[in-house]
Amino acid sequence: MRTSPSDPVIPEMEAAAEDEDLGTMLDLTTPDESEELNDLLKQKPDVPSEPSGFSPLNPPKLVKTSEQDPEEMVKALRHLTEK
Repeated sequence: MRTSPSDPVIPEMEAAAEDEDLGTMLDLTTPDESEELNDLLKQKPDVPSEPSGFSPLNPPKLVKTSEQDPEEMVKALRHLTEK
C-alpha cells in the first residue's frame, strides 16, 4: 500500500510491514575447522589404544544339496508338502 507524502504513516501498518520482514534474512558463519580436519586425516591408527572387544562372526558353513542323499531330500520334500 502506497501512501502519499501528505498522508501520515500509520504506526500499526509500519509495524505490520516490519513483522513481514522478520525472519527473511539469515546471516550465518561457520568456524574454520580445516586444520582440525587435516589433523584427523593425517592420523593413521596403527594399533587401537584400547581393545574394542570386536571379533568377526564365524558362521557355520551352509550344507550343499549335492552332498545330501537323494532319498533323504525326497523324504524332506514330501514332509514339507504334506503340511
